[in-house]
Parts: sequence; structure tokens; C-alpha cells
Amino acid sequence: MAVDQLKDSDDIQTLIDEGKRKGVLTQEEISDTLSHHEDLDADTYEDLLQTFADEGIRVIDKVKDYSIPLADPITHPDAVLAHEAVIPE
Repeated sequence: MAVDQLKDSDDIQTLIDEGKRKGVLTQEEISDTLSHHEDLDADTYEDLLQTFADEGIRVIDKVKDYSIPLADPITHPDAVLAHEAVIPE
């Protein structure tokens, strides 16, 4: 199956649209969608991954791999300054 044919399918186009919206797709999301395409070969899979890259979509293993750790509000420098600030009466 050619990647152009694959991209024309509704489920793949939905996946691409979702990836554009979020900026990332997980391997699981891709695998779940591709499980409906039994005739997919390794070359077409690689071409599809390249399509994601061309569209600016990062492919990650898990959602937590993409998360950005939040600063601890207790140890964040701005929080300490705010905590130590003297509030005039």
C-alpha cells in the first residue's frame, strides 16, 4: 500500500489532524489506528512516519515522555520571594 493511499483514509487523516493539533502522537495512537490496515508494509510505515515529521508532528513513546515537569511552588525562586515579602498594613 502506498503512503498516499494510506493518507487518504479517514482514520489516518484524523490521526494527522490530531497530531497537527497536539504537535505529537504516541506510538500507541499510531499502532491503534494502523491496526485496521493489515496490508501495511515496513516501507509504507516508515513513509508515514516521515509524513508525520514533515507535518511537524513528533512521535513519542508515551504521553509522559512529552510532559514538562512543573516547578515545585515551594522551591521555585519566585514563590520563595513572594512568601518572604512583607505586606504593608
